[in-house]
Amino acid sequence: MIPGSVVVVVGTGGAGKSLFLMQAMRDWAKKDIQVACLMLESGKDYHISRAVAQEACEPGWLDNDWQADPGNADKIWAIHSQYKDLMDRMEKVIYDAPPFMATADYTIGWLTSRANAGCRVAIIDPVTMVHYEDPRKISAGTKQIIKASIDLTNTHEMTIILVNHYNKDGETMQGGASLGDHTDVVLEFKSLPEPTDVTLAVPGYDHYHESGEINRLVNVKKARKGSLC
Repeated sequence: MIPGSVVVVVGTGGAGKSLFLMQAMRDWAKKDIQVACLMLESGKDYHISRAVAQEACEPGWLDNDWQADPGNADKIWAIHSQYKDLMDRMEKVIYDAPPFMATADYTIGWLTSRANAGCRVAIIDPVTMVHYEDPRKISAGTKQIIKASIDLTNTHEMTIILVNHYNKDGETMQGGASLGDHTDVVLEFKSLPEPTDVTLAVPGYDHYHESGEINRLVNVKKARKGSLC
């Protein structure tokens, strides 16, 4: 994700888009890279808990029954103590959706405020939740957001990531073709119907191969400012 780029992360529900971005945000936050994410689905507290659950490898952290079980009290205290710094960092990174419908103007205003605050990465998750009073103008509104994003990335040398979904056909993106045509990078996330065995090779390391199992694929469908290799 080269600075000065507008990136689209697209896929069907459950394909791992938000999981990927949550992992990236955790890493950026730990390295003190200024990042901000406007979460238009679910609330800030949920996403902070999700980050902790991933870091601690404890899915029960998201389960109210697990949290309420007295038998887990020591583990809950240990996780809270160990990951307090991560919680504090993610608190500053993740922004709740406004109490009203997030319009294109609101979204652009939020991106502009984060750019002016020195953010290196700003994320809208998902851009499909931006509200348009007239559904016939969704494409025009999307173009407005993309144009503003291009201007901000060029002016501030930052990266803006727009999370998107596919239409029911599983091929065309919601919000119109401009999300693919006028952006710099498109990353497509796909869930596999069942886990698949693969052999991994690292370019430049001819003797390095590692076998593993995958359940998702990431396709680089477009990379205007970088190599597809």
